[in-house]
Amino acid sequence: SVETLSGTTFSATGTAGEYAVTLPLTKVGVHTLTASARNRGLDATDSVTVNPRAGRDSVKGVTLEASKSSLKVGDSTVLKVTLTDEYGNGVTGVAGSDIAINGALTGQDVSSLSW
Repeated sequence: SVETLSGTTFSATGTAGEYAVTLPLTKVGVHTLTASARNRGLDATDSVTVNPRAGRDSVKGVTLEASKSSLKVGDSTVLKVTLTDEYGNGVTGVAGSDIAINGALTGQDVSSLSW
């Protein structure tokens, strides 16, 4: 066995010269990985792409940000909702109808709100 990232270990697969490791990737993006034969000056590189999770069931965190926090009557603010998974990555594919705004909206016309 050969030590690698975060203490994970490569194990022989049963095929001569072949080793494998399961690497959990938790950040969205393109990750370039390099394997090397230590002290031999030999290495190989490959890239893997981790895509964001999709759908409302993947949402584990919500943040809300108003473009203006202090307004005068008749002014408006833009509300930005950010939906994230358990690793802090943005979640895609959530329908606007799955996002709700609540609070002190009594007497306010919110009929034109859409995400």
